[in-house]
Amino acid sequence: MNDLLSGLHLYEIVLLLLGILLFVILSVGLMYYIIKKEKIKQLFLFYIFPIVMIGYPSIMEITVSKDRITLKKKQEELLNNPHDKEVAEEVQELTEKLEDRSFTADQRAGISKSWLLLGENNRAASYADKALEKDENHQAAQGLKQLALVMEEASQPPTEEAMPNEQAMPTEQAMPTEQAMVAMAPGVIHRVLTKEEEIKEISLPEEHKELQPFLIQRLRERPE
Repeated sequence: MNDLLSGLHLYEIVLLLLGILLFVILSVGLMYYIIKKEKIKQLFLFYIFPIVMIGYPSIMEITVSKDRITLKKKQEELLNNPHDKEVAEEVQELTEKLEDRSFTADQRAGISKSWLLLGENNRAASYADKALEKDENHQAAQGLKQLALVMEEASQPPTEEAMPNEQAMPTEQAMPTEQAMVAMAPGVIHRVLTKEEEIKEISLPEEHKELQPFLIQRLRERPE
């Protein structure tokens, strides 16, 4: 039941439930009229209200479900054709349309994936956080957030502190932050991973693993 109503706003769910209740009441009344052999023509007019009350949210849920399926297909198309501007525009349009109808962790993770594909890293991280608000152990949301943070960090110009300085001695400020991903290998101590390596190290569910080569390719194509 929750899955069927997952794309509806609260007022639409209330409207649907009230419509069902009114339909049941009218049906009981109809049976009473038939037993009492009363005229039932006027009673049929009242059926318009529950039909509308049930029909509107039902149509909206069908439309939202269809848009979700279409969005997943367009995400796959964009993964396979990252330079297709028309597909990117379709992904953006569908994502914006579904943003305010994404209530579950899975739905919000799907929105996060869209923004990540479109290069909107901050928005991707924001929706990953919203997904984690619903389920703090949601693996896809955790991975998407990490990807978004890595991509956003990679898009920032290097600061003066981050520029190499041959005369400067290593300090605590120059050491990697807690968020930096560190590789431990024989003969290598605290080697900070490149952005490509960070992306490869992030754990993702199978359905989202295509994001890693997609984002790595985007890193390689960015202007220096």
